[in-house]
Amino acid sequence: MRTPLVVLWALLGGAPLAAQARGPIETDRPDFTESSATVPKGRYQLEAGYTVQRAAGRGSSHSLPETLLRIGVGSRVEVRVAQNAMVSDGVSTFDDVMVGTKVALGGQRGGRPELALLVQTTLPTGGARVSANVVQPSAALLAGWELGGPWSAGGSLIAGRERDDHLELAGSLVIGRELSAAWRSYAEWFTIQPVNGNAGERGESYLNGGVTRLLSPTLQLDARVGVGVGGGADRFFLGVGLSVGW
Repeated sequence: MRTPLVVLWALLGGAPLAAQARGPIETDRPDFTESSATVPKGRYQLEAGYTVQRAAGRGSSHSLPETLLRIGVGSRVEVRVAQNAMVSDGVSTFDDVMVGTKVALGGQRGGRPELALLVQTTLPTGGARVSANVVQPSAALLAGWELGGPWSAGGSLIAGRERDDHLELAGSLVIGRELSAAWRSYAEWFTIQPVNGNAGERGESYLNGGVTRLLSPTLQLDARVGVGVGGGADRFFLGVGLSVGW
């Protein structure tokens, strides 16, 4: 059965890859921190990947295809559709679809970062094992800095509703370094913390790092590795990905 994202991809698939002749793509993956940049008007970007993670005292689970379709609909606005599936204990289940929009709020000026607002929500379309069965809206303030030379930085503050109707807050800080015209690396810390009504759920924090490799201005590979910090987090995760623009 085709998922909603696959159907949308098929409808948009007639746009030729060569149409994206402008600068290199800027992706939201592979780090936790979403980019403060939006996809330019009239352009499309598909980001996908695979992650294996291991929780303390439990077996491994697998996340794929981590698909995110981003569509530039204005000079400062993109719309986005995301879908993923989880494989655990030999059973695969689609997650709830995520839809949203990212709006650029302004570029960097001195110490003030480039800012963007990301508003999105899940829709209860997933399998019975993983679906929240309710919409789960969230909002994120995204920041990015060019620090001079090869260095850059970013961060995010996120608030959202979780499946048992509790509030969850998250935040992140990331440092990036351009290694060459094609290679970039990053190091990041992020945390996810329940606030109220969490039915005993524990917070999670992680340290992770990774690299990206531009094969062309419209094609990027990535890899990442991370470890949990604190008792509520997974022990580790490993992931790879592919992003394409047109």
